[in-house]
Amino acid sequence: LRSKVRKAPLMLAVLGVLLCMLYFWLMLDGFNLLHKTQFDRSKYWTYFIIQIVDTPFNFFWGSPDVPDRSTYPSAHNYYLDIWYHFGVATVSIILSLVFFTLKKTVQSWDELKSKPAFLGLATVVLFAIMFDNMLKVSLRQPYPGIFTFFLWGILLTFIKGGSKAETVGSRK
Repeated sequence: LRSKVRKAPLMLAVLGVLLCMLYFWLMLDGFNLLHKTQFDRSKYWTYFIIQIVDTPFNFFWGSPDVPDRSTYPSAHNYYLDIWYHFGVATVSIILSLVFFTLKKTVQSWDELKSKPAFLGLATVVLFAIMFDNMLKVSLRQPYPGIFTFFLWGILLTFIKGGSKAETVGSRK
């Protein structure tokens, strides 16, 4: 029984990777479910990147222009979208928080492995902020954004506090 318990985090990680692969296959036109091919996404990404580097003002402070939503409905990438609208300073702050989270998660890996609930939380949050938002603008949407930022905060509280973090129901 102990060997099965020790293998559980590894199995969860493998399952998480497989689910990520399935998700990307579906997002990149698997079954044509989402009506957006990778070609469409690269067309949107190219447009937004060109607009960002078009002028120093757009690069540093964001573009004052609103793109025609019938032609370019979204950047289909949260980080490009933030950069386009608010400039490099804002996207730098958000990306530094992403890298901080990734660094602290790696540093807390041994503790995460021993607590499957937090390992699952780390998997979900890292997937949402690193992969899902590369193909969508989920963090900009009200409900997915609030929920993701809430889970992200819980993860940061756990990994920053380390072993001091209390789990739900473990009060003495």
